[in-house]
Amino acid sequence: LTWLREKTTERPIPGFYELIHGDFHRNNFKMTPDGQIAMIDLGAMTYGYFESDLVDARWGFIDQPWWEGFCADYFAVNPEGRERFERYAPLFFGLFYLNKASVRAVRARKSLEKDRPEAAEIHRAKGQRYWNLLLAAMDGEPLRRDLLFEFEDD
Repeated sequence: LTWLREKTTERPIPGFYELIHGDFHRNNFKMTPDGQIAMIDLGAMTYGYFESDLVDARWGFIDQPWWEGFCADYFAVNPEGRERFERYAPLFFGLFYLNKASVRAVRARKSLEKDRPEAAEIHRAKGQRYWNLLLAAMDGEPLRRDLLFEFEDD
């Protein structure tokens, strides 16, 4: 938690907030007739930091090339955002991984309460992977491919 506090205090307070989608599940995208991708399910839209949206987008996309293409298009429209994202991405990935690990811990506990030890072990194992990703983010490697693509998650 010390690392998260330090990284949070290093990030400058932005002069404005961006409108972010906030729900990059693969079923929230549709292909338009002209070949463009349209985002749907706008119920999670909120004002926030675009970095958190890109981190969420990374997890919602099927594979790394999709995400890299999305970022390339995103930064073509917002070139000054690239440096900001590259500088502060570890913090936002770290927060994302901490949240996911926490959710898995709660699911594991609830599975044990329901006497479902197999389900609890699955949640515990997935939670451990998020802790490993958090540690990688703290080491400045928020997108460690060997950890990132070893499992599917919701």
